[in-house]
Amino acid sequence: MLVQLCACGTVKDAFGKEDREETKVTKEHKDLKTPNYVPGKEPDYVTKEFNWKTNDGQHKMNVTLEIDKNMYDYFRSLKRSLTPFDGHMALYITEENNLAILEDIAGQIKSRCEELGYDDRRTLMEVINFVQSLDYVLDSDSRDVEDYSKYPIETLYDESGDCEDTSILLAGLAKAMGYDVIYIWYLSGHMAVGIYTDDYDGKYFEYEGRNYFYIETTGEGWEIGEEPEFNAVEVKYILSTDPEDY
Repeated sequence: MLVQLCACGTVKDAFGKEDREETKVTKEHKDLKTPNYVPGKEPDYVTKEFNWKTNDGQHKMNVTLEIDKNMYDYFRSLKRSLTPFDGHMALYITEENNLAILEDIAGQIKSRCEELGYDDRRTLMEVINFVQSLDYVLDSDSRDVEDYSKYPIETLYDESGDCEDTSILLAGLAKAMGYDVIYIWYLSGHMAVGIYTDDYDGKYFEYEGRNYFYIETTGEGWEIGEEPEFNAVEVKYILSTDPEDY
């Protein structure tokens, strides 16, 4: 589902019928983005270590992943959609192989936070810190193309991505932890995540009767509800993270 917002963040209108026809997902198009990974040879596992400090700077956090390079190569080989409005980013975080990796990460972070006595609020912040700690790298540098949205396995294997890639990753992790999230896509091409919660203050977007608080995924130190000033006046769209909405 798609909702257009004006600069002030209120609902303006949805795409008209003509626009919907332009972004309609045909079966052929959708199949290009619906993976069917079947292991064809022995896994070639590569260990990925991610380390960062907790939000208060007092403790060390760590996530260790064993990623099959064959699986990574498969997802990297898939064709990409060039429109954010066809639901492919929702499929990325619900595909079974990527979902399993997301659930593994969420479980590791949650376990460590339980050891530290963190509540749900602080645990969520450590998931955000993990994503924000990844290097920001443009698609033109990592894939030699102007626009390329990565599956979570790609962002994790590369240990980097742009705003679109890290937003997809964070949305997937938050959903794996049981949160309701949306994508926030800006006309300039910037992208962020909105999370439904009653526990925060700051910038939020209303979508289907719920308030989703803004989360910036590029760069460290951004708090929930803190929107960069350069984004505040842009036209933006709300995109569902549920494939059934497309």
